[in-house]
Parts: sequence; C-alpha cells; structure tokens
Amino acid sequence: YTLDERRQALGRDGESMDLSATELRILHAFMSRPGEVLSREKLLSLAFGADHYVCDRNIDVYISRIRAILRTLGEPGTRIRTVWGSGYSWVEDA
Repeated sequence: YTLDERRQALGRDGESMDLSATELRILHAFMSRPGEVLSREKLLSLAFGADHYVCDRNIDVYISRIRAILRTLGEPGTRIRTVWGSGYSWVEDA
C-alpha cells in the first residue's frame, strides 16, 4: 500500500482510492505503527488531536469505512485486526 498524503489517497497495484482527512490520519497512524495495538482513544487523539470532542465509538465507523476502501483495493479484510477490549492494529502481512 502507498499512502499519498499530498493527494489524500491510498494506492495499491496501480489503483487508488480517495480518503477523507480523518481516514488519512487514521491510516497514517496504523501504517507508521505496524503490529502495535492502538486503542480507540489513541486513534482519536492521533486523528483529531489531544483535545478532541468526538465519541470514541466514532472510530469504529472510520475503521469500517477504511476496511471498505481496502476491500475495494483488493484486500480481503484482514489488514486491520480488531483486538477485543484493546483496539485495533495494522497487520503488515495480512
């Protein structure tokens, strides 16, 4: 995967999908910390800043959207792993 921050897009095998600013920041957080479990709170802080006023369950909506984008790019849906009770992690070799 290639994360193009300038174009705000995620690419794979010559195809790309546009991302919202928040999706971009979340993907950047995942891709810069492969294998690390990121809590909802940590993802929100990285995506919106330390003084965010967003419900932590909103991150689930963003994760769902990102998974849909990954599926569109040919990912079977195993790249973002749910770690029950802890958060999510980016699986390098899904």
